[in-house]
Amino acid sequence: LSEIVGDQVLPRVDLGGGGSWDISSDGRIAVVATEVLKIVDLPAWTVRHSIPLEKGTFHTAIFGDTVYAGGSDGRVRVVDAGTGRVTAEWPADTGPTLGVDVSPDGKWVASTGFDGQVDIWERESGILVRSAPVFDGPGTNVRFLPDSTRIVAVGADPGVAVITFDGAQRWEDAVSRMPDPIAMAQLGMWE
Repeated sequence: LSEIVGDQVLPRVDLGGGGSWDISSDGRIAVVATEVLKIVDLPAWTVRHSIPLEKGTFHTAIFGDTVYAGGSDGRVRVVDAGTGRVTAEWPADTGPTLGVDVSPDGKWVASTGFDGQVDIWERESGILVRSAPVFDGPGTNVRFLPDSTRIVAVGADPGVAVITFDGAQRWEDAVSRMPDPIAMAQLGMWE
């Protein structure tokens, strides 16, 4: 990863190959996940922490100075970006946890993985408030929509699901299932 600022090229930062990445909303922190979770200080353009994770990491999300990383061992790790310490581990899946996201209002963390479930965690306490089967096969990713009450989940059968979560430990009775992302665009969820 290199950056050009004006006519100056900042030095290359080695982040490893492939993997998942995310940038904090304030642009101060980037995180890259492969076999090693790398936390990058963007203003200083340096790797702040390089954290080897036992089984690798599939997906990450950042809220404030906290990184949420889904691992191949079925756990979501909560990592303090300032210290690089793992502060909590949540058992999220019976297989790899492939998708993680934090709601825009900062109240919830969603995860999905090989078991086809979508789990909702209270972000500050780490309490699992809801877990429901959504896919017949693995779930591969989750994203909260801007209103923090709907989650788009992508996975095997049915492909794309929109889940309404009202924050009161209740799912809408029917999970809206769509066969592909084109349906999402037709609903105005993607431009």
